[in-house]
Amino acid sequence: MKTRQILADIPPYVPGERHPGAIKLSSNENPLGCSPAALEAIARAATEAHLYPDGSAQALKQALAEETSLSPEQIILGNGSDEVLTLIAAAYINPGDRVLVGAHTFSQYAFATRLFDGRVEAVPMPELSFDLDLIIGRLEEPGQPPVRIVFLCSPNNPTGLTISQDDLERFLARLPPRVLAVVDHAYLEFQEDPASCDARRCLKDYPNLVVLQTFSKLHGLAALRVGYGLAAPEIIHALHRVRSPFNVNSLGQAAACAALKDRDFIRTSLETNHQGRALMNAFCERNHLPHTSSEGNFIMLRIPGEARFYANLLAQGGVTVRPLSSFGLPQWLRITIGTPEHIATLEALMKPLLTDPPGVPG
Repeated sequence: MKTRQILADIPPYVPGERHPGAIKLSSNENPLGCSPAALEAIARAATEAHLYPDGSAQALKQALAEETSLSPEQIILGNGSDEVLTLIAAAYINPGDRVLVGAHTFSQYAFATRLFDGRVEAVPMPELSFDLDLIIGRLEEPGQPPVRIVFLCSPNNPTGLTISQDDLERFLARLPPRVLAVVDHAYLEFQEDPASCDARRCLKDYPNLVVLQTFSKLHGLAALRVGYGLAAPEIIHALHRVRSPFNVNSLGQAAACAALKDRDFIRTSLETNHQGRALMNAFCERNHLPHTSSEGNFIMLRIPGEARFYANLLAQGGVTVRPLSSFGLPQWLRITIGTPEHIATLEALMKPLLTDPPGVPG
């Protein structure tokens, strides 16, 4: 049976590789797992697996409202933040609308746009950073349909680079109210640079702003698919109109509520990440590997040759990492920041490959 023509133009998503028994540093997951309190909440919730979940996710919304100092009417839950991306596209993109994304960023922005017949325009990223002036300059082009949405990601996946608070506020002030700004903050909690933006601070001033967050990264609940969007009530109402009734399962809701309260686990996870990031940066510097100043739970580094070749060799040695050819960066690897033991294993595997590259193509 013939499918929609648009499917021919949508490249399939390439997930991080998984090899049984390997150390997985390819998908930016929490190397410590998830909160013990979340595991207990999952076990309790599983006793009611025969019941439909709370379609409004009221308890989790209230917990997030207290966490963010927003009202529940400003929050929508999704089956991962990528579902919220799809809801945004479903609610706001008309066929032919232009949508601006970075040239090297998370592929789901383009996927959701194309799914609803929007027109994706990849804006160059000089020095691998979002050029907000360049984006503003692309908003109005003679003879072109209007720009409907601008997707930003800070810290950006896969670079780990951030937009400063000052730059974001200047950008939002220049953005026409008819254009929706979506800031993906999946890695917000890992930021250490005080100049990096927190777009949530701008919500009160910009009714055309949506902020996305997730429980998959810091909180270690990737398997349960819980993400959320923050925005003005008018936007949240529109997103609810295209949302499936029971989109977030009961186990995920219960685990997320428990994870928010477990401050000890959050603190330990952040300490592990910051320590590991310092170790990874030092490794790159010792081996003269160009790398980004990542503010996420991963680091992006450039290797001499084709990154996919190195990734395959590392996988054979028991560590999976993410080659970035699908991001338009064929010589770069993205490596999740693991525990010190994970990093020591990775370094032991990488050092001989760097000192004596075994016929690396590229």
